Amino acid sequence: MSHVILEGLTRSFREGNSTRQVLRGLDLAIDPGEFVALLGRSGAGKSTLLNVISGIDIPDSGRVVVGGTDLTALDDERRTLFRREHVGFVFQSFNLVPTLTVAENVLLPVTLAGDRSAGRRDEALAVLDEVGLSDRHDAFPDVLSGGEQQRVAIARALAHKPLLLLADEPTGNLDYDTGRQVMGLLHGLVTKLGTTMLVVTHDRDFLDASDRVVEMRDGVLREVSAEYFRS
Repeated sequence: MSHVILEGLTRSFREGNSTRQVLRGLDLAIDPGEFVALLGRSGAGKSTLLNVISGIDIPDSGRVVVGGTDLTALDDERRTLFRREHVGFVFQSFNLVPTLTVAENVLLPVTLAGDRSAGRRDEALAVLDEVGLSDRHDAFPDVLSGGEQQRVAIARALAHKPLLLLADEPTGNLDYDTGRQVMGLLHGLVTKLGTTMLVVTHDRDFLDASDRVVEMRDGVLREVSAEYFRS
């Protein structure tokens, strides 16, 4: 059974006196542990789609099912709780809390989910070892390099072992070599954990590493090959 199911999603926004339709009956199914790369031009609706999948936003019509839970059938509070427990995020801009240490940033999803047990904290902090930053747990984000900050962001996103990881241009603010390292690290970790991942990217290395590539155009998705974008 698919881990993520999107059925007939529509979403429109008012812009002045007109309405812009961003999602037009969009469908997608992602299997457990699958790594899907999402492409599309700026303004195509990729961020809108990530918001709808995570339950931050709701579609005008259609269904979003993640891990067997229909998010479109939940109220705001229950969608928020589901997101805290089962969805991880990695952004282009890192989005670390500057007043929290590396360890405190990584523990944030676990804390928000209400699990403060010592065992759960140890499991979460063990992810810092996985990203090679166990020696920086007391450091604050402003003394870290961009690559180190993104590695902390990856650790934070995976600390609560989410069902689904959503990444939005995770290497967009990094130089080429650092981006390759972060991409390899992220791909290796989600594969090891069996986490399903959808990543918005134009990074060809992500395309080559993904199980599938889908492109958003005119409010719908179509499956394409990574080789198509090399032509």
